Amino acid sequence: MGHLLPGPERFSGGRQRQLSHHPDPFRFDGQGVGQCTVDASGNIVGRGDNFALSTRLEGGSLGPQTAASANFGLLLQPRAGAAMSLDYWTLDYRNVIAQGRSFQAIVDDDCRDDGRPNDPRVQRDSSGQLSVVTTEYENIGAVRTAGFDFNTHYNLPPAAVGDFRITADATLLTRFDVRFAGGAFSDQLGNRNDLNGFAPTPELRVNLGLNWRRGAHTAGLTLRYVDSYKNDEIASHPKIAAWTTLDASYSYRVEDLFGTKATIYLGTRNLADKDPPPLPTGREGIHRHNLRPGFDGLVHDIKGRAIYLRLRLSTRS
Repeated sequence: MGHLLPGPERFSGGRQRQLSHHPDPFRFDGQGVGQCTVDASGNIVGRGDNFALSTRLEGGSLGPQTAASANFGLLLQPRAGAAMSLDYWTLDYRNVIAQGRSFQAIVDDDCRDDGRPNDPRVQRDSSGQLSVVTTEYENIGAVRTAGFDFNTHYNLPPAAVGDFRITADATLLTRFDVRFAGGAFSDQLGNRNDLNGFAPTPELRVNLGLNWRRGAHTAGLTLRYVDSYKNDEIASHPKIAAWTTLDASYSYRVEDLFGTKATIYLGTRNLADKDPPPLPTGREGIHRHNLRPGFDGLVHDIKGRAIYLRLRLSTRS
């Protein structure tokens, strides 16, 4: 059993500020009067523009978070140079310390409550544009999560061109149930979790690798896959698509460089320069991908192809 005590900044009203993008459920006319529309299913329709705004997460009076965990593993080594492991794990969090309401949920609730932009946690400028949204850390309830971790490697028979190793690792998330204070558990597996305080939970992540070594030379290719998941910002939105990228690396070891050992690394992330999957709106034409910031930065990387060069020096033993 583990315990997580809230830090001093949370007890003393500490604040975290960041810049983020959120679609505004309200539209404002020339006189600065805001209106929003909610359909019979409770979905907000005809949203306004997407705005970059300052979000503020404040501390509060919190109790300790507790967690119970269990892990069951299997390790197989059928031959030299080959191994496989499979682990099943569970985590049960109680009195979870997390963001009470997400920033998007706060501005959406402001629309659904009475159709007027009057929530004191939401600040707007004179034209009605969002400027600051504030929420707090809370002991929000409980989380039950479980999954499998898989890892394997296999060394190919030695060859004149060098030694090769095939690797694979994967994480399969099978459960992510959340219970907010006073409510029942709800399934948040495979979800962006834009309307609560949790990170996205794609169900499957896989890495496949091919590594090569010959003398002082090493090289490798790694294929990375992230599963698709639901975009809960609006219930009718399509899923955020799966994403596959390829990384490549090379290194050369020098045993004596001016009295030190040196290794030169050259590599690239996202070799094919693939764009992250966009945030779909469910609309057609030029507006189908206009939800800012355009991608989910908690899961995907917008930088595209990134090339790096590193030099590591170590004293000779």
